[in-house]
Amino acid sequence: MASQVAQVKETRPITRMLGEFAANTTYKDIPEEVLDRVKTDALDGVSVGIFGSTLPWVRLAVDYWEELGGAPQARLWGRRSKLPVPKAVLSNCHGMNSFEYDDTYVWSGLGTHQGNNVVPAAVATAELVGGVSGKDFVAALAVAHEVGVRVIKGFAVKRAGYNHTAISSTFCAAVAAGRLLGLDGEAMTWALGSAGSYVGGLLTIPPSSMVKRMVNGRAAEGGVIGALLAKRGFTGIENLFEAERGGYYGGYAVTPDFDVVVGDLKRKWYCVNIHTKRFPMCTSIHAPLEAACEIVRKEKFSVNDISEIVVRTTTGAQGNTVGFFPDTISSAQLSLAFGVATAILTGNVRPANVTMEALKDPKIVRLMNLIKPYKDPELDAIWSGIGGPARVEVHLRGGKVLTSSQVPEATRMTNAEIEDKARDAAGPVVGKEQMEKIIEFFRKVEKLDTVDSLFPLLQPDS
Repeated sequence: MASQVAQVKETRPITRMLGEFAANTTYKDIPEEVLDRVKTDALDGVSVGIFGSTLPWVRLAVDYWEELGGAPQARLWGRRSKLPVPKAVLSNCHGMNSFEYDDTYVWSGLGTHQGNNVVPAAVATAELVGGVSGKDFVAALAVAHEVGVRVIKGFAVKRAGYNHTAISSTFCAAVAAGRLLGLDGEAMTWALGSAGSYVGGLLTIPPSSMVKRMVNGRAAEGGVIGALLAKRGFTGIENLFEAERGGYYGGYAVTPDFDVVVGDLKRKWYCVNIHTKRFPMCTSIHAPLEAACEIVRKEKFSVNDISEIVVRTTTGAQGNTVGFFPDTISSAQLSLAFGVATAILTGNVRPANVTMEALKDPKIVRLMNLIKPYKDPELDAIWSGIGGPARVEVHLRGGKVLTSSQVPEATRMTNAEIEDKARDAAGPVVGKEQMEKIIEFFRKVEKLDTVDSLFPLLQPDS
């Protein structure tokens, strides 16, 4: 333990450096590519969150929070009610994280779904404050994402057993809220320091449990509380990240990398690589799903003629996606076999395909039993991104083999594809006309004098 403590000793004021960056970075400091990325990510986030509000494991929790009540400060997405900002953020984050469909940022085996902290925090705080300009709103999204990415990238070696998003993205929420509350560098440092007290979330959650869907909401709620308290002058832990004993990295990292956390601030923007999901499935199996969909798109064959499906992936991609037969929706969304079987049968994997009925579908079950996952050392050697590369081979009776191209990693969705995903996810809840208004809002958000027009659009039209 002594050697590990020595590894986290740091003389630079890391917490204050992040606080100053979070408070003082301007809209003009942010590259255009980053601004475009966080706008479409926010559209994706609110649409996925609206969809998530309809799911039973979200309704159970949010019904209870509505019963508790409180000041009606911010809207609940997909509902016709308001709650205090921290509880609205908790509820909306819960919805956004409810179906393995929210954004992700992955590298070298570590990943977060930090948008489910950033977007609900920014939207709820903007509603509380009122009159927030479009540029200020988008800048808050970008800076909050960047802080969150840098915090998680600071884990050169992480202690095992913790949910990556839950231990890092609470700081995203603190920054998003703090920016819109007008915190200066000192107060933002306090917000980060207080948010650290809410860090937590264990990784071991059985598929039958509903808790996995909510753990990131608790992180978001804590981050917003940190910012709201800092606005009132509540002081936080000013050396939270760098403290040798009892600090953030001292508790969660075996080996930290502080150079990544604060190096090249304002010059290098890691968050440009935020990834919006094509499929409501674990990120590790997105490349195999794209490979399977490619075969369906390019080849003509009958699923009844399939004798075997070989799925070649990296070793890392199979760590939590093979070796079990899915029997719940949550386990299905982690299942390489279920995902590839669904892609081969339907040519896609959409929320409507991921149901308990689908798990019992004889056609899906048959295809799952034909899938042979293979850990390919050649793919291991070139892995560098989201889930790693993959290739799929469909073997037909008679000896013919249909082979996909090698998908290097899950591909980036275009803005038009993200808009179509938003229509599919949230349109049935808020209505087609209202959904188009949400899409148009995010297309031109940076040009708006105020973002207030967004809030009523996130609830069903009465």
